[in-house]
Amino acid sequence: MKNIGIRQRVLFVLLTSMFAMQAAAAERIINDRSDQVTNPVQMGEVVFLSHESNRTKTNRGIFADSRHSVIRLSVENAYMDVNSSGFKTITALFRNHTDFDQFIEVRAQFYDDAFRVTEAFSRWKRFFLPANGVEAYSVIAIKLDTTQYRLEVREVK
Repeated sequence: MKNIGIRQRVLFVLLTSMFAMQAAAAERIINDRSDQVTNPVQMGEVVFLSHESNRTKTNRGIFADSRHSVIRLSVENAYMDVNSSGFKTITALFRNHTDFDQFIEVRAQFYDDAFRVTEAFSRWKRFFLPANGVEAYSVIAIKLDTTQYRLEVREVK
């Protein structure tokens, strides 16, 4: 009879410690910046400077970790086009995946065929993204030899 009591106590202690470890390491949010930090700069891309906009959430368990992305903002489409006067225009369509309104700021950098900067960064342009809505950003390059672009996006708090 004493052995059963000791076994139950040991089992109880093991289960209690296992649940305590699970609860202590249950959820952690990390900003998975390694891709943007280590990848080479590419032309024709949109880069989120506010990494809270697109983050990775990791649930730590005893036997395995599960990860899923939490995306608050995304780019539906971004492209460069030539307008009627021959200047290049960049247009990007941003989507707000949250149920609350957000403000973001966007700026552009223009390059030529040899990836040399043709113009300084444009000024930060602030605009409103409604909850679960989309909004377009557009900017015109002043120099005619512009062939490439890069957009930077940050959240306004």
